[in-house]
Amino acid sequence: MLASRYYYDLLNGLLMLTVFISTFNHKLTKKLLVITLIIAATRYIDIKMLKKLLQEPIVRVMLLTFSYMALSLLWTPDFHEGKGIVENYIFYFMLPILVFALIPDQKYIYLLVKTFVFAMVINELISYGILFEIWGELNDQGYPTPFLHHTLYSVLVIFAIFIIGYELIHTKSIISRLFYLLFLLTMSGNLIISGGRNGQVTLFVIVLILTLNYVQTSYKKALLMLFAPILIITVAYFSYDQFQERLKLIYTDSMAVIEQQNFRTSFGNRLFSYFLAEEYVKDYNYLIGEGAGSIKIIKNTIIDKHFSGAHQSARQYSHFHQYYISTLVQYGLIGLVLLFLMFYYLYKIKIKDPQLHYIKNITLLVIIISDTADGMLFIRAVMVIFAIFIGLALAQQRVEQDILKRSS
Repeated sequence: MLASRYYYDLLNGLLMLTVFISTFNHKLTKKLLVITLIIAATRYIDIKMLKKLLQEPIVRVMLLTFSYMALSLLWTPDFHEGKGIVENYIFYFMLPILVFALIPDQKYIYLLVKTFVFAMVINELISYGILFEIWGELNDQGYPTPFLHHTLYSVLVIFAIFIIGYELIHTKSIISRLFYLLFLLTMSGNLIISGGRNGQVTLFVIVLILTLNYVQTSYKKALLMLFAPILIITVAYFSYDQFQERLKLIYTDSMAVIEQQNFRTSFGNRLFSYFLAEEYVKDYNYLIGEGAGSIKIIKNTIIDKHFSGAHQSARQYSHFHQYYISTLVQYGLIGLVLLFLMFYYLYKIKIKDPQLHYIKNITLLVIIISDTADGMLFIRAVMVIFAIFIGLALAQQRVEQDILKRSS
């Protein structure tokens, strides 16, 4: 029994290290996952646990999705690119299974959640240090995000913000509330200076959803939820020039599209993806898709055939700035249905613990909303975190079911 406990401690320690490192270095993350898998495989394979796992609808859909992705390599125009994508998703789909199998009780679940928040606090301190020129320099795009692209970083920051926000709202200790409020404010400020508009928009959409949810139970919490981001935006707009400029860019980019049909902007390129999707549906087999890794070839073919002039600038991008369009192009309607089924079954995972139930739903909302403006589920650094948190939801459901069985 003691040896078994040490075994779980070691593997969960590696999972915690994976969560921490994934916010800094995605290449090292993959190596840690390989080491964890090897150590897990050398001990034993719990057949009963695997059977229980395969009964979960979300796991079945994940395995079916991966199988279809691999099958699409048979008709993709870019086998090399597709093979790389499929190989990456092996780790994404195995992670929830690994987490489910390795977590013996709730203690480890909360340790992994706290590890992620701690990692983001460290990232935040480094980011502010760069901003105030205490150490390091701004990255090539002028943002204080040293390890990840500012768009990816902003998505992880809002995930941490909502986890800390729950603690702030539900803790009863005044000292703890002040502590969480401090980190909530500094992280919100970090989201502003990071320049990731995807994360910023995702934050405010989720805030609106949560506000509507809290209205049914507590007007006080609903007002707090709505007031906080409005205050932060107002302060940021009048005190941080770069944030003010990026807000103005949204308007100027929008007017450039409406008045001049100019899509050569960040917003314009995202909007242009929908025009490309329309032509794709007309020209290609959108039932099964064009196969894993086909995005760049199909996108550029559509641009050359249907668009000219300024629209040719979109050729420089290897993706559609929209995960759902990317899924449609590569895997067709079949792939989209499988993706939405994964979302549905993640939502249906039953968790009684209120905080972990909330975190599960926040995970789902962040994934769904952030992918409307970018391809978050393509990005290893972000996907590793999401995959682990999906595994935590499955593990918590199993832990609660085991407790219920023992008590009956």
